Amino acid sequence: MAYTPPPFTPQHVIPAYPGFFTLSLVDGSADLWRTPVVGFAVDSAGCTLPIGPQGLIDDYRAILNPDGTVEGFDQQWESAEAFLASVASVARSQSHGDVGVIRDSSQTRLQSARESEE
Repeated sequence: MAYTPPPFTPQHVIPAYPGFFTLSLVDGSADLWRTPVVGFAVDSAGCTLPIGPQGLIDDYRAILNPDGTVEGFDQQWESAEAFLASVASVARSQSHGDVGVIRDSSQTRLQSARESEE
């Protein structure tokens, strides 16, 4: 029988300061979806999940902090661009595809990582 983690049951909700976003991979590619974080839910074991406009976000790859740093589960980056380059290099080695687009769920525009370097 496979292990099934218990359901996440929030005990506390903490409002988030403006500027927190989750970064998620889009459809298994190295394109990133950026979702604003409006709060954080904490359960009785101390596990924390971000809360977005649509509710709990449990399928994110990293958190973009208001100061521009990015935190993953076991790694940190100095910027979203450094995080994207790290993710893109892994995706390129696996698929050799064109990667590096950040999609922002709070805005309709697309921003290419290559354009921001120019």
